[in-house]
Amino acid sequence: MAHTGNAVHAAKVAGYAHPAVAASKLQRREPIMQTVRQQVAARVESTLVPLAVATFEEVLKPENGEKYPARVRVDAADKVLKHYRSTMGDAEPEKELHEMTAAELRQRYDREKLKLAAYDALVADAENTIEHEADEALSPAEEGGSGDDIFG
Repeated sequence: MAHTGNAVHAAKVAGYAHPAVAASKLQRREPIMQTVRQQVAARVESTLVPLAVATFEEVLKPENGEKYPARVRVDAADKVLKHYRSTMGDAEPEKELHEMTAAELRQRYDREKLKLAAYDALVADAENTIEHEADEALSPAEEGGSGDDIFG
């Protein structure tokens, strides 16, 4: 069950005569479900987390900037930063602006300014990519050729 998430299939593989009934009963037993949760967590930790981290690394590498759209890279960066903050004990919800001290407001302002600069860089990169793709799509006549088109 921990591997497939399908309790009836797991009961059938285990050899129960009535898999659906057995699955229902077994799912109500807390020690069994605790073991299933532990096995799923171990699998996620050992297999999926490394794959996710490798994926984020691939998307965020500067040399892969043209390979992934800007919004994908921004989303990846945002998720990595949120996870980092949560693991560093910085995941508590932020106060409303009117609840902040001057120092907290300055810190928030500086952090948001950095984010905005990162977004600006990604937007500029995306716009350059779009312009570059548009330039490549022009035919030789459109690039200053003979001018013998319908407007020439």
